[in-house]
Amino acid sequence: MGTRRGLRDARFSVGLLTALVLSVYSLSILGFCIGASNGLGRIAGALGWQPPQRSRGQGLHRSIRAAAPLRAKKKQVDPEREAKRRAAAEKRELAKRKAENEKRKLAGLDPLPDVPLKEPPVVKSRANAAAPAVPRAPAKRRKKGVDPEREAKRMKAAQAREEAKRRAEAERRKLKELQANSRKTAKAELASGKTTEAGLANGKTAEAGFSNGKVHEDIDLTKLTVVEIKEQLRKRGLKVSGKKQELIQRLQGNERAAGQYSSGSQEYSKMKVAELREELKKLGEKTTGRKAELVERLQAAQPSNGTPSVGQKLRGKVTGLSKWGAFVDIGLSRPALVRTSRLAERHVRDASEVVQPGQEVDVWVYRVAADGRLGLSMIEYPNSKLQDPVSAFEGVSSRKWFKGVVRYHADRDLFVDVLAPEGAEVQGKLAKAAVPSPEKVSVGQELEVRVLEVIANTGTLRLSAKPPLQSQ
Repeated sequence: MGTRRGLRDARFSVGLLTALVLSVYSLSILGFCIGASNGLGRIAGALGWQPPQRSRGQGLHRSIRAAAPLRAKKKQVDPEREAKRRAAAEKRELAKRKAENEKRKLAGLDPLPDVPLKEPPVVKSRANAAAPAVPRAPAKRRKKGVDPEREAKRMKAAQAREEAKRRAEAERRKLKELQANSRKTAKAELASGKTTEAGLANGKTAEAGFSNGKVHEDIDLTKLTVVEIKEQLRKRGLKVSGKKQELIQRLQGNERAAGQYSSGSQEYSKMKVAELREELKKLGEKTTGRKAELVERLQAAQPSNGTPSVGQKLRGKVTGLSKWGAFVDIGLSRPALVRTSRLAERHVRDASEVVQPGQEVDVWVYRVAADGRLGLSMIEYPNSKLQDPVSAFEGVSSRKWFKGVVRYHADRDLFVDVLAPEGAEVQGKLAKAAVPSPEKVSVGQELEVRVLEVIANTGTLRLSAKPPLQSQ
């Protein structure tokens, strides 16, 4: 180990010494050169020779003067060649103007004015300063030749299209003015009590078609204006909002629901709201809502010769089946629906289990809704003065108890007939989970139930037999 370390130190010392010697040698050579240059300068001075003095930038000026001929050579232009080029440009420009004037002449337009060609600026340089200035046509992008006849046809077609657009716009404005004038005339005639063209149907006027507050069968309501239909709805105290088809259906539905009134019948639209509510309260109907709704509800609740009453037995024919039940034709304008829950005194999954299309069946009127639609049942229900017994439970407290009779059992529910005012009964759906002991309940058993919800579209009540919670 000691020998190796000694050899390494010796090598390092020899290398360091060699570097030192080389650096001293280089410095000595550099000093010799400097001294020699100074000695040569002194000798030249003694001999009287001085080097030329160069000003700053003298070399740059020399390079510029050397490159000047090259620039002048680039700017040199052959006068004859330039004159030929400009003459050709002028010829092309004149040909182009001539073609354009021909197209305008075919189209019936004035020719272009004669404008002198612009002379391009001449580049001044030392090489071509003495050359004469030759006018040069402006450099433009060359275009392909255009057929004058084809261009004239195109321009005529464009003018024809513009003219057609102007005529169409004028006709459109004229039509709008006529429509506005016809509306104003119709409103004025309606306000003055005169008939309108839209109110004429089969030679009778709109007012004649609504004599005594009834719609004649030979009147086509679709030919009446919306204003006239709304006027008839206002006279009956009905809603006047909606589209024309909805207004017609509302007017026809009101006639079916209200039936044929005698000439001495009371006009409910002239009664006060308090009087309407009092009449509805006597009939067990809902008393909330606006005056138009109260009038419509009161008219629908009145018994009439043309509308069947609740509990009335009818004979009908099954016209179709659906997932909601069976449609039965009883001689009215459209078939009425017997819902699946009222097809039989048992649980029915599909209407085809009980009836088939074309079969004649006995049905009972379950309800007459406010819009005039009938709800039928193949289960017998008692007669009642109420037109819609379901509406008697609208707005009742969920803490109020009612008497009910179990009609039949289903998989998870009990169907119960709840007693309503005026001897009516309404079908209710009681979940077995809402009964304290459902296995002990039998068909025909009386129960105390509460009404949790009124399902107006199906005419069914959602019931509970358990006492209400404190939070309800």
